Amino acid sequence: MRSAAVALLLTGPAGLWAQAPSVFESIKPQATVLIRRHESGADLAEVSILDPGYPRDLLQRQIEGLCREVGSDARGLQIYEAALRSEPPRLSVLKATFGTVGLIDHQSGDLRLTPVIRCLLGAPPPYAIRDLGLIYDSEAPTPTTLRSFSSSTVSLEARYNPPPIAGLEYRIRVLSQTPADIDVPDRYLATVAEASPVMPDRIEPKARPWWLVWTLVSVVGLSGVALVYLALLLRTGRAQVGP
Repeated sequence: MRSAAVALLLTGPAGLWAQAPSVFESIKPQATVLIRRHESGADLAEVSILDPGYPRDLLQRQIEGLCREVGSDARGLQIYEAALRSEPPRLSVLKATFGTVGLIDHQSGDLRLTPVIRCLLGAPPPYAIRDLGLIYDSEAPTPTTLRSFSSSTVSLEARYNPPPIAGLEYRIRVLSQTPADIDVPDRYLATVAEASPVMPDRIEPKARPWWLVWTLVSVVGLSGVALVYLALLLRTGRAQVGP
């Protein structure tokens, strides 16, 4: 599948990334995933489903599946409804926050897009998610950051956002609800030889300060950044609830 795909890289300063690609006008996320790396080696994540009626047990299974794929349990998982607007008409989203390891390679800076995209696929109608927003909080583009990718089952583009939402933002459209059909490279591949990089040794679980991950998820969280992002989507009329 990857042989038929197209991946692009934009080199140059981060300012060039601020130019919004066309998909940012056409893809209206039904869900967003915000990921932030932590110095402990953990990754903190927050999933926001714009349809508050999305089944909580389904979202929990999807997150658990994501964590199995990256090889680390979901820690401090919380799923709850969060209000974006309390006055009528009331607006809320379904949120999940958790900590894990393996969403970002902290040594190479590679972003593991494939497991994140796969995890939200396969929901029955009317909950099937086709359009997704993925934000890597405080991450800046590097010479190997994937900016654009297209295959028969998924297309995506990225841009760099300045404050207050500083980081890399991907808009993603999936054309298959079968997770195994999705295969996106972790980085821009300049040569075929780079398609199978030698991965660094994994950190043993006993070295991970999970008590700190639980604390970060429950106390620090990511809600502030995610709520700003969702508010901007709603204000510009680009957010969509439902498929």
